[in-house]
Amino acid sequence: MEGRALKNKKVALALLLIGFTIMSMSLIGYTEAGEEDPGIPVLIRAHGIAVAPTEEEDLILMPVHLIIRGLLFRPIKVGNFSIAPLAIRDGVLEINKTRYNITRGKGALVLEKHDITLAANGTSPSGAKISLRLIGKWFRLPDGTVFLMTMKGTIKFEDDGKLLLLMRAIAFPRQPRPR
Repeated sequence: MEGRALKNKKVALALLLIGFTIMSMSLIGYTEAGEEDPGIPVLIRAHGIAVAPTEEEDLILMPVHLIIRGLLFRPIKVGNFSIAPLAIRDGVLEINKTRYNITRGKGALVLEKHDITLAANGTSPSGAKISLRLIGKWFRLPDGTVFLMTMKGTIKFEDDGKLLLLMRAIAFPRQPRPR
C-alpha cells in the first residue's frame, strides 16, 4: 500500500510541476539563447462525445467536434522532463450543432510521458465566456504526425454549466504560410 501512495505522490508532483510550468511561461514570445523561436504551426482536429449530467440517473450524450490552430515551440527542460509549450491561437468547438469560438489558450506536451494538456478560453454564440480544459495521451507516427490517442476534459460555461468531453484527436504539424 505504501508503494501505491508513493506512486500517487510522484504523479501528483509531476502534474503540479507541469501546471506551474504552463502557468509561468510566456508562450507567445518564447525565446532561447537570444534567438526567436517562431514555433511550428499545428492543427488539432478532434471528435467525440459531450456528457451532460441530469437530475435523474440518465446522461445526455451529444456529438462534439473540435478544431484548434496553434504554435508548438521548442522543448524546454524542466527537472527530468522535456516540455514543448503550445500556444493556442484560435479554434472552434461544436457541441450538438452549437459553435463556440476558441480565442486563445496554451498547453504543453510532456515528451517523456507522452502527455498533453490544453487550456483555452472562448465565447459562446451569445457572447458568454467559456473555459476549455483537456488532458490526453499522444504518440508520434513514423511520418511525423502527432496522433493524440485520447483527450478528456471539461468545458465550463459562464452560467456555471459544465460538460464532460471525451474525444479522439489527431494533430498535423503545418508548414508556415508564405508571406
